Amino acid sequence: VQYQYKLVGVDTGWSVQTRNHLIVFAALSPGTYTFMARAINGSGIISTQAAMFSFTITPALWREWWFITLCVLLVIAVFLFLVRSRVERLLEIERIKSRIAADLHDEIGAGLTRIAILSSVIERDLPHKESLGPTRSQTGESVKKIGDTARDLVESMSDVVWSLELSNEPLERLVQRLRSFALEACEAKNIVLKFSVDDKIFALPFAPESARNILLCAKEAITNVVRHSGCSEADIEFTLDRNGVTLKVSDNGKGFQTPEAHTGHGLTNMKKRAEQSGGSFVMVSIKGEGTRVHATFPVTR
Repeated sequence: VQYQYKLVGVDTGWSVQTRNHLIVFAALSPGTYTFMARAINGSGIISTQAAMFSFTITPALWREWWFITLCVLLVIAVFLFLVRSRVERLLEIERIKSRIAADLHDEIGAGLTRIAILSSVIERDLPHKESLGPTRSQTGESVKKIGDTARDLVESMSDVVWSLELSNEPLERLVQRLRSFALEACEAKNIVLKFSVDDKIFALPFAPESARNILLCAKEAITNVVRHSGCSEADIEFTLDRNGVTLKVSDNGKGFQTPEAHTGHGLTNMKKRAEQSGGSFVMVSIKGEGTRVHATFPVTR
């Protein structure tokens, strides 16, 4: 006696004749199946009715629809939780920044302004203090330095407060602030200023840190022009190219032989600020022909 079999749902027809009494199916997918078998005797006569057995293979736990749905909901819940946590953290940071900005403006700013005012009053009244004798000139110079330092600190603190209030926004506010600073500084030294801006940069978003680096780098360059160049003309230009926003500051002043000849940390700080934003910084100075500063800041994406 030989046998033939088929598994409904897997096989399309009867198997070849075999004498085996054991059939093995490996790796059946979940589902319902019917196993059918029939006998063939030595004369080749086939059973008139096949034997049948139906069975069901249940899917693994991780393939159940409810398990998959639960996993999807869990992933969504975790994602929403992380987003909410990040938003709350950012809001808390903004609250802290606002509080620091307010404290700096209201407390430290007011105190420094008072020092600057009092030093101006003392400097004004000092020539009438005959009792100071020969030390009057030295004392007056010291008072003047105190006032200048206080005013510089007020200006620096104003920049810090301004940068703390920034969010990702176009550069229009930054350019306006720099234009006012440059015009005021150059006017005080009778320097003819040319300030030009590519209007395309006004629509560009910049991260607060990058905007702050642009502001401080530009102000340092302008300050160097006013205090050290001895120029009669200065040119400040903001342009847009494939590398980002480019700041160019040039003058027709005395220049200097090498960067090392310039005292202070201004040049180093400008280079660091440009590089921190992912950009570059180059300065060229020729003695007797002026100085050119070229700094690039990539656009925030």
